[in-house]
Amino acid sequence: MGRLVELGWFILLMAVVNIEAQKKPSINIGSQCLGNIMRVNVGPLGGNLLEVAVVINNSAILLTPSLASQCGFSMKIDQLGNAMIYASLQNCFAQNVEDKVFTTTLNLRLHGNQMVEDELYQVAETCQYTTWASREIVCDRSYMEVSRNGYGITNTATRLVLRSPKASPETYIQNVAEVPMTVLRTSVIFEKKWLATQIDAAIACPTLEGSVSFTLNTITWFLPRHIDPLIYSGQFKLLEVHMGVDGQRLEPPEIAARRYSLTVNDVYIIVEIPIGAVGRLL
Repeated sequence: MGRLVELGWFILLMAVVNIEAQKKPSINIGSQCLGNIMRVNVGPLGGNLLEVAVVINNSAILLTPSLASQCGFSMKIDQLGNAMIYASLQNCFAQNVEDKVFTTTLNLRLHGNQMVEDELYQVAETCQYTTWASREIVCDRSYMEVSRNGYGITNTATRLVLRSPKASPETYIQNVAEVPMTVLRTSVIFEKKWLATQIDAAIACPTLEGSVSFTLNTITWFLPRHIDPLIYSGQFKLLEVHMGVDGQRLEPPEIAARRYSLTVNDVYIIVEIPIGAVGRLL
């Protein structure tokens, strides 16, 4: 699955974490760097509502669903009431130092009928990530993102970054090895005097409805090994395949201990998970 699974993101990296609050937190707050993704854990919420804002230049900007999908953020809440906030390291509001060090600051506001007054916390996370591939794709529940190495545009010095909500008018569905995938195909042209360079920045992410099947005992997830919208050459070599849960990459011993299965054949990368096994969403 490499860098294409929805939440199967890479290895835990060193982070510098700073959590500030007006008073001692009444809930647990923690954050992690997971490859090209940052995750903030908040909870349990206990039935209260969580409002997330991003901090930039001493101003707080509320993350609405529309802004989150445009800028590389998403959030989910599990059955126990724990919230997990995911942010692309290259989100719109990250402080980026040479595409190696990324800092994102969030304001977290808890409010609800069960609270006497709102509680406000600030989480600042700094992640180091230097193992960029030539092209990296993130398939999140609310957005798709691709970055290409060697090009400069907007606020990054060495990478071209393209992000789109999955439901944007420019996306379309294409069947790849009988798996429907949401595709966004773009080309960026750089011109300098007599030289013009066209860069492919296509994204393709499998749809949940067509890539996952269920039986009474097993959940099976299929990803095409050769994704035609992204790969044009017949000379294709699959170098690495990894899987993870909630953005945390799992090593082979832990995969075996959880009774998961990760296999690769000529057509698909296949993940099988027993019903009731440890873990939640891939």
